[in-house]
Amino acid sequence: MKFFIYIIFLSTFTIAAQEQNTLSEEEYKAIRSDIMDNYAKDAVKAAARAEEYYQEYQLKLSKSQRLRLMYTKAFFQISAEQFENAHTTLIICKELADVLNDPNLTYYYHSYMAGIFITLENYQLAIPSYLSALSVAKQTSDEAMVARAHNNIGNALLTTERYEQAKPYIDYFYQYGISTSNSSYISTALNNYGELELGKQNLNAAKDYFTESLNIRLKNQDELRSSWSYHHLGKVHYLMQDYQLAEQYLNKAIIIRAKYKRELEAARSTLLLINVYFSLEKYNSAYPLLVQTINTLKRKKNLQLTAQAYELLFSYLKEMKNYQSAVDISDKLHQVNKSFSARKSNIALSHYLAKLEVKTKELENIALRKENELTQEKVALKQQQLYSILFLSAVFGVITFAFIKSLSSKNKKLKSTIAMLDKTKLELIEAEKISAMATLVSGMAHQLNTPIGIIVTANSVIKDKLVDIKGKVEKHTLKQGYLTKTLIELEQTLSLAEKSSQKTAGLIDQFKHISTELGDAKIGQTQLKAFIDVKLKLISSQYKNIAYYEVNGEDITIKNYLHVLFKVLEQLVKNSSESFTDIEQSLTLRVSIKKNANSLHIIYSDNGHGITKETRKKIFEPFFTTKGMQGSMGLGLNVAYNSIVHLMQGKLSCVQSAHGAKFIIELPFTIEP
Repeated sequence: MKFFIYIIFLSTFTIAAQEQNTLSEEEYKAIRSDIMDNYAKDAVKAAARAEEYYQEYQLKLSKSQRLRLMYTKAFFQISAEQFENAHTTLIICKELADVLNDPNLTYYYHSYMAGIFITLENYQLAIPSYLSALSVAKQTSDEAMVARAHNNIGNALLTTERYEQAKPYIDYFYQYGISTSNSSYISTALNNYGELELGKQNLNAAKDYFTESLNIRLKNQDELRSSWSYHHLGKVHYLMQDYQLAEQYLNKAIIIRAKYKRELEAARSTLLLINVYFSLEKYNSAYPLLVQTINTLKRKKNLQLTAQAYELLFSYLKEMKNYQSAVDISDKLHQVNKSFSARKSNIALSHYLAKLEVKTKELENIALRKENELTQEKVALKQQQLYSILFLSAVFGVITFAFIKSLSSKNKKLKSTIAMLDKTKLELIEAEKISAMATLVSGMAHQLNTPIGIIVTANSVIKDKLVDIKGKVEKHTLKQGYLTKTLIELEQTLSLAEKSSQKTAGLIDQFKHISTELGDAKIGQTQLKAFIDVKLKLISSQYKNIAYYEVNGEDITIKNYLHVLFKVLEQLVKNSSESFTDIEQSLTLRVSIKKNANSLHIIYSDNGHGITKETRKKIFEPFFTTKGMQGSMGLGLNVAYNSIVHLMQGKLSCVQSAHGAKFIIELPFTIEP
């Protein structure tokens, strides 16, 4: 009895001690207020301070407090454009939010994640994230959160110029502001209407909306948000070619943003002001301001605005006929765009991998639950067996037989479930690979920037040189030496432009080949062996190092995309021919056809040097090549793989072989469109 009382006392004391070690809401709010009041003007310091508080009070914070503090950290990391760190922080937030299962807290994960993507111009990921945030917000009783979610979606759609789709979301946000008399929401919605009309080139309507939004903000002394109204009014008057008013509004926006230390927003308005100065030909005012802005943006490491600034500087140097400097700036602009594209792709890839990891954990949890269920069933069966032994010893043999049979059935069921989960996991991985490929192909389009930029610059140089020669001819001041020198420069410039044009055409042809190769494919029916024999003869005739080929096996009737199969074989033969470097022997190809119960196998092999284990692991990945990007884009086998798997409903694998390369194509006998 005394022992029992001691245990109760000890438990009570432990619980009380834990409660004393947990921060109260008032103490947590004091921590957050310190961050917001003393560090918010410097996002980097604010994020660091949030991390310091998290490490200091981690054991005392409740799960909800930890999640909210991590969201505060992520918010300032996004403001400081530390997108990689912010993405990592938000992944941690998602795990906590899933545990708490509170839609009020889950909302910020989707909203902040969308903020990262929208800043990186990855609208393909941003808009779905905002839609997820809206879906979560609707599960709460917070109507203001729902309204903000509508506004975020509307803004994202405006950015992608989907004005008709954006309007209903902006309408919802505006009507909520009217119904609650929330002047901040009303002025923001009016500003969005202005951006919508501005995008549709209705400049007068846009000006009216921005002016109405500004008046509300000035009335409510909302100085910081008024800077957006001034910025947009400056943009409208710039497009109206009313440069004097545009300059006035933009200067007001810059002054307010500088006052609140919003350097990036001030830089955005400054770049627009520099455009105004260029239009007024105030180059003496524009150039030093542009240099100052570039230095600020480089210090802040903002790649998007830095690219815009370099484009302005490139235009200025061309106008000043400083072509060498213009070419240098063009190279810097290319590097900035390349870095931005890489950053965008890395964040997207990290996001896909994180989603894949979450899905994998979910599958593992399902398998674990199944295993636990089986364990519980085993325990129950053992108990049943014990009771049977004690109370029904006479029928022990029958009970034992039933137990073994039931256990065998459960094991089969578990194996079937695990096999299904493994298959689902592989399908998820394939889906993520395809999605990642879309992002990579989008990123490769940036390769076109450099040759096109060189062509534009070269054309500009040629035009200026010809105008100069024409002027000297008209004035009878053209000299032989100058003409000879100029003609040499023009020849070099034309050669550079021609090479860039050829490079651009080559890239475009390869991209077109990827997107259109399978577009006209149709399902046909044929005898497979005869078909492969004819096609292999046609393909082999194109390569001088192929001495012999053979096709053996059953002549099976197949109904599938025959042209696609031809293209896959063509890619395999091309790879064999281009990788065969043995000048003392000749290349031979073999194709074997085998029939199984529900499918057929096409086994392709050559007598080359073979494919290493490491290469086989990556061989179907997009842009993987052993020849370098100058020799190949590395898309041939990836296109072949996706064609077999997703179009022809089969499988393509590269397997180990003692001699040469070996690929196995597995196809159904027939498919329907």
